[in-house]
Amino acid sequence: MNGVTLQLKKEMTRHAVGSSKLFGSPDVWADFEWPAIIDSDNCYDLDFVAQINCRDFSEFDTNGDLPSHGMLYFFYDFTACPESTEDTNAARVIYYNGNIDTLNPLILVDEDGFDSAIAFPHPIFFSSTTAQKRSKLQMCYENEEAEGYTVLLRINSFSAQNGKIRFNDKGALLFLIRPEKLKRGDFSDIRVKHIYK
Repeated sequence: MNGVTLQLKKEMTRHAVGSSKLFGSPDVWADFEWPAIIDSDNCYDLDFVAQINCRDFSEFDTNGDLPSHGMLYFFYDFTACPESTEDTNAARVIYYNGNIDTLNPLILVDEDGFDSAIAFPHPIFFSSTTAQKRSKLQMCYENEEAEGYTVLLRINSFSAQNGKIRFNDKGALLFLIRPEKLKRGDFSDIRVKHIYK
């Protein structure tokens, strides 16, 4: 499984609702519930990382790994920044299989009314079916550092207009899924791992 390389363009202030993007704020449906960490010690929201329009991805999905329509949303705990596959609360991936045209932007703001996104949004473009280690993003590939899992999404550390996004200094954040669950379209048990490039 070679994977699909994703390309990022410059930060955008406006984008088409339902388009694939890294960071910013998600485009969601009417009864969307923001994923959160809720346990005996903590209660806080996960951070929005990316949304992938499956229709954009499907042209390059020669293995049929992802659904051919709908949207995948990626969330991660940037508060604690967990690095191990042992942490079951570190990340969530939500699959929406409804009509993309009905989605609306959901912009979270902090207590002062400012946009609380991790970084400005970057539009995502799908460019090839060849895995490239230097690319900032990559989807659906096998990696020896993630034994027993498929890398659903890899985000390399990079510099954004409003700051640096770092994982293990200059490493990468992997969203991981068991191959059998990916085949079934079951995104209920997502793990993460930080790796060095």
